[in-house]
Amino acid sequence: MFVPPERAGYDRTPVMYDPKGRILQILYARSAVSQGDPSCGILFQNGALVAGKRKMSALLMPNRKVFQIDEYIVATFAGYSSDGIFLVELARDQAATLRFVYGSEKPDVYLIARYVSSIMHQATLYAGLRPLGVSIIIAGNDLSGPKLFLNDPGGSTVAWRAGIIGKNSPRGKEFLTSIFREKTMDSISFEDAVKYAIAAIAISSDSTLNPNEIELGYVMDDKPAKIVTAETPEIKALFDEAITIYEDWKSKHGRIGEEEEEEEGEEEE
Repeated sequence: MFVPPERAGYDRTPVMYDPKGRILQILYARSAVSQGDPSCGILFQNGALVAGKRKMSALLMPNRKVFQIDEYIVATFAGYSSDGIFLVELARDQAATLRFVYGSEKPDVYLIARYVSSIMHQATLYAGLRPLGVSIIIAGNDLSGPKLFLNDPGGSTVAWRAGIIGKNSPRGKEFLTSIFREKTMDSISFEDAVKYAIAAIAISSDSTLNPNEIELGYVMDDKPAKIVTAETPEIKALFDEAITIYEDWKSKHGRIGEEEEEEEGEEEE
């Protein structure tokens, strides 16, 4: 297999930089994330929400896309599912530890996100390991209010107001940016958050979704986390409105051209 001279030998280990200052195995891990089904997270006025597109097949049961970490914390991911499940289990263990050690009914969401990201970072520090090919979104309510964090394969943790990961996520990011440029978190209701999350996933997928393809997890006020699909009666009407938002956006913006997508792929590499 032909290896470009600028990459020759520099991608054999995650502890080596190439001449441009990049760690190529981390870029490869991010490429794995960009091939996953889209997942989205949004903060709203009294809570936090995550949503994801489930992989559907006539021969398989629908896969899980949203996971409960603790009574008031949920998560979703994009990328290799085995790596994602591993991180979900780590987050659950850390949440249980924080409950036991500190006696808190609402473990600190940031501490859980940072613990998970520290494990992801360790995978980039040793030659015998590989970076995890997954990004995970962790959302929840703790004693200081709703929180939303993204953990990247490189081991960084970023606090979000809203965001999306997975295949064609730049399309969904453009949509969410247009919304949050004009609105504050306090002006976004739960219903708005559901519609924007589903619309962003549809825009990234560039397809009209079915309700059973969308799984959502949310925490609101002091109520425990809840995980549902868009087939749920209270979500179905919002799903229909979200698809209308997607169709309006598509009519105004169209699809991203093939040339633009190729350029983005080259930059990601």
